[in-house]
Amino acid sequence: MPGCTSTNAGAFPELMTQIWKAFEEDRWTDARRLHALWRPFWSFAAAAGQPAAVKAAIDARGWHGGPVRPPLRALTAQEADKLRSIVSILIAPS
Repeated sequence: MPGCTSTNAGAFPELMTQIWKAFEEDRWTDARRLHALWRPFWSFAAAAGQPAAVKAAIDARGWHGGPVRPPLRALTAQEADKLRSIVSILIAPS
């Protein structure tokens, strides 16, 4: 069965589904545009670390991402604030 996986999709399943549907329907321009929406989160996650970033994004959506396990670190308060602004943009109606 064709498909893909992404840890980040746990925080943004709607966006991943939209990207996948665009690929399936050969709407490459739409797929690329939707894919590019993730860039701010990817950049943030690369700097702040995974899985802390995706867990915090899930929490920011009101779901339960839960804590990271040692020796990994949770986001700082400043990182969490920045992440919340990224999440609010990604989940805003388009």
